[in-house]
Amino acid sequence: DNIDDAVSPIPLGTPAQAEETYGCPVGKDSCPSPGKDPINNYMGFTDDSCMDHFTSGQEKYMLANWHLYRDNGSTRPPKTPQNIAHRV
Repeated sequence: DNIDDAVSPIPLGTPAQAEETYGCPVGKDSCPSPGKDPINNYMGFTDDSCMDHFTSGQEKYMLANWHLYRDNGSTRPPKTPQNIAHRV
């Protein structure tokens, strides 16, 4: 289990990591669980130039909360930026 899945009703799909990550350490793997540290995820602490995506679960969670708290009667949710790659 990862911490995102413990605090969200929607599985967010970020790999587990043992510590926060700073800079842009490509290939960092701080945890014995499957998957390398999600250094490219917007929800982390790495340098902005290193971040390039949300997981599909994070995107669903953001849209669900947008509809709940920010919708203001709009019939369409905000568009996902075109340059965001969807990775899990």
